[in-house]
Amino acid sequence: MQKNYKHYYDFITTQLGRVFCIFSDGVIGEITFTEPEGVIYRESGSAVISELKDYFHGLRKEFTPGLVHVSGITPFRKSVYEELLKVPFGEVVTYKELALRVGKPGGARAVGQAMSVNPFPIVIPCHRVIASDGKLGGYSEGIYIKIKLLEFEKSRKKYQNY
Repeated sequence: MQKNYKHYYDFITTQLGRVFCIFSDGVIGEITFTEPEGVIYRESGSAVISELKDYFHGLRKEFTPGLVHVSGITPFRKSVYEELLKVPFGEVVTYKELALRVGKPGGARAVGQAMSVNPFPIVIPCHRVIASDGKLGGYSEGIYIKIKLLEFEKSRKKYQNY
């Protein structure tokens, strides 16, 4: 009989490698491309896993509102994440533009910091944020993953009926 662990993970295998969802008391706490240590694997049956599968199979361009809940963050970061959710699939926004949209001109670095600690990459699509000069900037999951996510979305953007 399997022990009922408070913390566990589930994953999907994608064209970019495995994407892990870490749960605490049945609530999604993080999405990462790095296999978690100190927690066990357990199938979750989570809507997050299901929607990520659909995304990577080209069946979903956006995620259900409220799918993930970011708690314990500043009002600024919350506003940045909420505004980022408005950036359409296959498109990008600059750190500067995102700062302007949340009413913080000159706050591009703060937006970058919010992106770097985003616990739900892909669902909160921080890979869609680039520098004003067109350079990619950073990505918490690694620049290779950011490039591949942007290429993936760009290649599927032309299909409007899914």
